[in-house]
Amino acid sequence: MRRIAAISLLALFFCASLGSAKADYSALLMDASNGRILHEVDADLIRYPASLTKMMTLYMLFGALDEGRISLDDRMTVSSHAAEQPPTKLGLRPGQSIAVNDAILALVTESANDVAAVIAESLAGSEPAFARAMTTKAHKIGMYSTTFINASGLPGPDQGTTARDMSILGLALIHDYPNYYHYFCTQQFYYGRSVHPNHNRLLGVYDGMDGIKTGYTRAAGFNLVASAYRDGQRLIGVVLGARSLANRSAIMTSLLDQGFAGGEIFVARNNVGMSTGTALTRKVASSGAASVSSRRSTKPTVSASVIGASTLKMPTLKAGRSVTASTSRKPPRSATAMRATRPQAKGATVIASRNAAKPALSSTRKTSSVSSTPKASKQVASAAKPKPRNRKVQAMLKAAPPSKPATAARVSARQDRGRRVVDGERHPPS
Repeated sequence: MRRIAAISLLALFFCASLGSAKADYSALLMDASNGRILHEVDADLIRYPASLTKMMTLYMLFGALDEGRISLDDRMTVSSHAAEQPPTKLGLRPGQSIAVNDAILALVTESANDVAAVIAESLAGSEPAFARAMTTKAHKIGMYSTTFINASGLPGPDQGTTARDMSILGLALIHDYPNYYHYFCTQQFYYGRSVHPNHNRLLGVYDGMDGIKTGYTRAAGFNLVASAYRDGQRLIGVVLGARSLANRSAIMTSLLDQGFAGGEIFVARNNVGMSTGTALTRKVASSGAASVSSRRSTKPTVSASVIGASTLKMPTLKAGRSVTASTSRKPPRSATAMRATRPQAKGATVIASRNAAKPALSSTRKTSSVSSTPKASKQVASAAKPKPRNRKVQAMLKAAPPSKPATAARVSARQDRGRRVVDGERHPPS
């Protein structure tokens, strides 16, 4: 009896330790047709949104377009504040202007921080005022755990969101503004003489993937809200805090594969709280799980709500929107053709990258290609050991004239060698 009691106590302790363990990322999978949560891991844990913030920036802009306060052909003036934003950016200069259509494409593909500030100042007069309006709108649509402090997603002490809130925003973008959702499947954007590819590696590769937005900062990790449509079913996946681009793509692929395969619902919940290692300081108001119901009528509608919140009624997005891919590797020469084709109707053409022309790969094939095993640690370890020099070499070094001081440009170029800029900060490729 003592042995049985000891084994029982050990099992209880083991189960308790598993329940208290936290994943190093947050994830959520939603069925967009009825709002059912198919899978979630730490979906209510507060994390930095990074450039997923630009989803709300675009949500606000789409609202202004729908209300007629602005048009796709209008031009927005660039201020010194907007031009001073850190990368990633288009490199706009004070006094320049950018068309609303190009601004949308710049946010979707390059995730340009300077363009996000331009939009904020054009709609609200200043970026802080726009951020307050973003937060108000977020709470209105049920994102009660989200606070925005800027339009770009650059990290700050009071800026935070959750995987659950980001899934609500993704659903709202798809259903509130179906006429503008096709922007999110743009794989490549020409501006001036530069080509700006979309940072979402699954676009044009994962079967059915057609949006939505990536995000990255050192504080946030690698974030992604993605949507895919197959055989009459649309899924929305959210990944926050992945370790790398490859890790982010692998988690999202696994989520979507599970959803389309009709896998069992798996929920891993932890107490609502702060993400380990972040500087978030605000308290999070407790909110219930998203509850979405579909009603039968002559016109199918989807109503989304959070327990204790007002209901959002959203029309169902119809499938079948076509996107024409451009396989050209070189940007157009003419000034007018250097921009992505401006959509004028639901079936408008959007310039996409050369990858979109290729047939979509199966999900299993993509899963095998997203994982990688870097060997940087061995290289760093070997480089840390200086090679011994003989006396002749040391004498030659002492006799040699002093080298020229490295300029800021040379230092920057040396630091950027082998590195890439993604959604706001420079980091080594994964």
